[in-house]
Amino acid sequence: MSARQRGQRGFIERVRETRDRRKVLVRVRAESLKPLIPKYDAIGNAFLNMVEQYSEKELQLICEYLQKASEISARELARLIEANRARPSHH
Repeated sequence: MSARQRGQRGFIERVRETRDRRKVLVRVRAESLKPLIPKYDAIGNAFLNMVEQYSEKELQLICEYLQKASEISARELARLIEANRARPSHH
């Protein structure tokens, strides 16, 4: 579904940037998310139940692992993007 179709269905709205009126921001209309909340309750509750199975110490270790994994992913992605930019284009 395109941004135009989402706008027509009331999911998003276009708002002019206050500092630069040439720019148009697209944002999700909060009220359009309300019908989705019940659909995501089940998954939210499932994750809460899972988290409750771990001790504070275990959760801290999991958080540290995820933080480090995220940093590695970001660093390696930036490296790949830079390597791709440095590669000569063959158009």
